[in-house]
Amino acid sequence: MEKTRILHGPIVAALCTLAATASAKVTIPLHPLPALSTVQSKATAKAVVNGAHGMVTVKEVQGLPPLPAGAAYEVLLVHNTPGPGHSIALDRGPDGDEIIDVGALAPGGTGELKRHVGRARLARFQLDMVVVVRRVPDAPDEIVIGGLMSIADKHAGRPVLDLELEGARVFSQETFDGNGRTCATCHPAANNFTLSPAFIATLPAHDPLFVAEFVPELASLEDPALMHGPRALILENIDGFDQPPVFRGTPHILNAALTAPYGLSGNVPTLGEFALGAIVQHAPKRLDRVPGIHFRLPTQEEIDAVEAFQRSVFAPPDRNFDLNALFTDRRCDFTGRPQAQGCTLFFGPAKCSFCHNSEVLAGVGSFNTGVVNAPVNRTPPPECPSCGPLGAREANGQREFNVPPLMGIARTGPFFHDNSAPTLRDAVAFYDSPAFQRSPAGQLVGGVQITPDQIDDITAFLSALTTCGNGVVDHGEACDDGNDTRGDGCRSDCTVERCVDGIIDPGEACDDGAANGTDRCCSDTCQLNDGCDPGPECTAMPRVQSIIIDYRRTGPGGGDDVLRNVGGVVHPTRPFDPAMGDDVLVTLQITGSTAIPHTIFSEPLRHGLWSRRKTGREEWVYLAPDAPTDAVQKATLRRTRQGFYAFRMAPVISTLIDERASATGAGMRLVVEIGGNGCAERKLPNCVRVTSRLDRFDP
Repeated sequence: MEKTRILHGPIVAALCTLAATASAKVTIPLHPLPALSTVQSKATAKAVVNGAHGMVTVKEVQGLPPLPAGAAYEVLLVHNTPGPGHSIALDRGPDGDEIIDVGALAPGGTGELKRHVGRARLARFQLDMVVVVRRVPDAPDEIVIGGLMSIADKHAGRPVLDLELEGARVFSQETFDGNGRTCATCHPAANNFTLSPAFIATLPAHDPLFVAEFVPELASLEDPALMHGPRALILENIDGFDQPPVFRGTPHILNAALTAPYGLSGNVPTLGEFALGAIVQHAPKRLDRVPGIHFRLPTQEEIDAVEAFQRSVFAPPDRNFDLNALFTDRRCDFTGRPQAQGCTLFFGPAKCSFCHNSEVLAGVGSFNTGVVNAPVNRTPPPECPSCGPLGAREANGQREFNVPPLMGIARTGPFFHDNSAPTLRDAVAFYDSPAFQRSPAGQLVGGVQITPDQIDDITAFLSALTTCGNGVVDHGEACDDGNDTRGDGCRSDCTVERCVDGIIDPGEACDDGAANGTDRCCSDTCQLNDGCDPGPECTAMPRVQSIIIDYRRTGPGGGDDVLRNVGGVVHPTRPFDPAMGDDVLVTLQITGSTAIPHTIFSEPLRHGLWSRRKTGREEWVYLAPDAPTDAVQKATLRRTRQGFYAFRMAPVISTLIDERASATGAGMRLVVEIGGNGCAERKLPNCVRVTSRLDRFDP
């Protein structure tokens, strides 16, 4: 079985649990992927990977564009190469992704492809992505449609704490080399992971949310009048960057693990794809949105971590969605009369539960409830007369929207996809309006008639589904001070502000989550280490970004392992220059109390074997002589815009480490030293060194 290890503080144990699809049957919807699909289409399909039978099936293929002569549509399974300098983009380079070519679709891209890949092969393969590419002779493959495998399928639904902590750091701090925005810019934990007019009014003028107002090249990224207006609307290119945009509220992420598919239109299958689309939409430095120039595509580890974090945010925090905790025997036996009456109406005459019927009172499917045709959306908003009626932008008033969860809803206003209902009562009252009665959803349920008193009762019931914020520490809450004030120790989602959770709270200079106090700039008390420049490298680019080891069990019963794909981020004091005699010394060690030999290998990568690639960036490649004694066959040093070097090597060394290391609790450390000919282990006056360790092996 192939496992991917990210030697990045304690998240190693999390990612080591990523099991291949050896016995699982996973269905992955395929559709155009933001920034990855270079062939424009509205095509869709479904891929079914059945590890138990070793089968891959692609079916329900629709809308693939016609092929040029000699071209074909090929299906690929992809394991994205992890680590610095890589991303989720398809990489067929020599140190690129691991790919299984499943086969070609029928001529014209129709029909069903069913191919036996083999149980053993799938068991050794960590699936990250399925793509359909257009293959033209003598040209690179072009992605047409694809889909990312959810972290929920990789972990079989199990929560992974350390991965969630790393995801919190990425979510709240990573800018992806873009315009300064992070995921938390639009989904701040301090405001229940959404935006409201009141919250926006508290932000300083230089906040990254307002980047369109002070960067001329991004003037069309947002409409400031609508963003600062009474509905706090964000610009979204839902229909494509070549089509007119829509303006929407920011969806919260409460209970996201239980509300797929995602996006207000319910058209995004996984949270990983939702995050990818948000990066492309909101993070670029220019509106051309060229990956690698205007923003950085995330790595697979970052996508997995952000998804894991989003799947960890629940309301109530203890994930107890049993409505019997609120009323007895489903009789809506509340202590307060309005809540009880509202509950009876919700599950009865008001027909709310016709759509809101899941454990978090979300629903399956999308509906047009008529919000787009409400009076507020049939005329231009006063703050932006030139915008025209906002409802017409949503598929000419025909757009369907998903059914949002109602657990925890009271503190997430304004409401609806366009924030057109300022209060929860306004949202409930809409369902007695002519706009709803005339809508497809209204006609489907046969209309709804509720009186003003009944609207009050239903509002009281829905408010009771949100215990956080009532000033009482209810079951599952870590705190509840009844306010949204930051820096008082209790967040608005009733979790405690604390160091080492990946979220920078007031009083903290940094927070790298589980990696605090290791080789990063951030100490274990969430303060910058002495001598550390508090620039972006202390958060977005830590001193040790990641150390990666993929190892494949090759011998019967395990134990004979091949180590490969090891990498890290190196901080040089000057540019690397082999012409000046700069060698690179690489040492891989076993650490801890163990009888295993402590050094697996220590090998100099001599300056004469480095050559510079002819690319637009500084990138050096090391190729070893064709000798079986060389542990490191290939290595790369790629300089980043921050002046660091993303280091990666492909050692090929077989050693009995698995059982013995796991039995002793040993760790692993990678040491990279760069300098002149005098550079040697533990003699570092002119050298640069980066070190990290794997706390233990996972058998």
